[in-house]
Amino acid sequence: MKAIISIIAAVSIINASALNADRIYNIFQHYQNKYQVYNIEDLNRLKSRTATGSQGSNTNRDPSDLVGNWEMQGAKMGLYVTVDSSQSVATPGSISGMEPADGGITISNDEISTVLNFMSIGDSSEVDTNAVSSMLFMNFDVFSLFAIIFGYDLGIENPMLMTVNVDSGYVDAVMLGDTTNIFEASYSSMIDTNHVFIDMDHLQFSFDNFVLENDSTEQSLNLNGAISPVMYQLEAGVENELMLPAMNMFDDSTEIYLNFYADGSGQDIESDEEYGYIEMDTSSLSWSATADSLYLTFYDDYYDDSSETDGYSYFLNGDTLTVSQSMDPCGDDEYYYYFDSYDECFENTELGSYAVGISGIQSVRQEMEWVFTSYDLVSAVTEEVLPQRHKLYPAYPNPFNPVTKLSYFLASSGFVDISIYDMMGRKIKALESGLKEAGYKTTQWNATNDLGQSVSAGVYLYKVQVDNMIETKKVVLLK
Repeated sequence: MKAIISIIAAVSIINASALNADRIYNIFQHYQNKYQVYNIEDLNRLKSRTATGSQGSNTNRDPSDLVGNWEMQGAKMGLYVTVDSSQSVATPGSISGMEPADGGITISNDEISTVLNFMSIGDSSEVDTNAVSSMLFMNFDVFSLFAIIFGYDLGIENPMLMTVNVDSGYVDAVMLGDTTNIFEASYSSMIDTNHVFIDMDHLQFSFDNFVLENDSTEQSLNLNGAISPVMYQLEAGVENELMLPAMNMFDDSTEIYLNFYADGSGQDIESDEEYGYIEMDTSSLSWSATADSLYLTFYDDYYDDSSETDGYSYFLNGDTLTVSQSMDPCGDDEYYYYFDSYDECFENTELGSYAVGISGIQSVRQEMEWVFTSYDLVSAVTEEVLPQRHKLYPAYPNPFNPVTKLSYFLASSGFVDISIYDMMGRKIKALESGLKEAGYKTTQWNATNDLGQSVSAGVYLYKVQVDNMIETKKVVLLK
């Protein structure tokens, strides 16, 4: 449940004096590792923005309604600071290439003209802007950069990358081609202060008829314009919400389940898939609740005498449970070591990624919110509410050991095929295959394969095909 999200890290690879094929691939590889984006599904996850509005709570919360099984669907984070003096600071999105910056750099010659209006912090060993020595500029956002890496044609005219490095004293640009011939032309020139103004402290860049040369083709590019981060105001003495980048803060590769039992016990289950291997982490918990607060005590299964209790606020809206918690991340040793000041905390942790240039921090509050949905089986159905089409219900119990029940409704007679698959898509067991009459049906899976052998713990898929309708759900086997 506890998570601190690091979004903007130092780009330490943009520090050479020329952009060639190896350098472009290094930039691509860096961004893939930085944001953990290795395919188009990862990109869609990164681009999806977690909803920011409240789900709307029920006014009469009954703690007994928490009993059941819950699967986490998403999370979001808010970060709030109080500062001792009013100040303007850069939005993280505008210095990470996720959102447009303020202004733009026009690059042109007789054949092309394009505007670089996205910027990303380059070489920086610290999050302090004083340590920044290079910047990356693009005429597309970082999400489009990943799409280009994966070979998608986004219709961007003259896609271009440019770096400015004050240590090497060079400005370099490259026109991107396809993934087999990643750059079509590269350009480079030493920084000429008569035509280039750079303020690395405030990340401001201005070009006035600055020329980039291509030695191979004798072509050149002309640079004009100014670019800087989008700024917003922090007021002194009051709590200010920091503007976080518009990106998903929930790792879809990790599935989290909370099971609350009526006797006050429960389980916290995390399933993480990496390179096709599924790792299950299960821990015990106890819980109690009032009309507005939820208290969870997590137990370390390896140390019997260890436990940790946290308090949360919660509300229920139908089958959706929203849990939230406020904390001081700089003062909580679960996240960071103790620091002498909040400024020191921000300068030496990932928090500074959200607050480049902020000083005089007096207090910090992190607000985390997790959204869960119930996956209990519908317990009772009357003739008046029978579904009008085929329907697959969630497995119950889920997670399970050693048997789970799979239920479905047939609106009409049809051919039914039910099979179990692992997360690699391999068929594990055929449960049913044949003609079935209309109505409610159930079958069971006892965690074995077609050879009658027990399968290992993990996440499995059960697929039900009725005529032309195919539906798939997940089930978690515990051992």
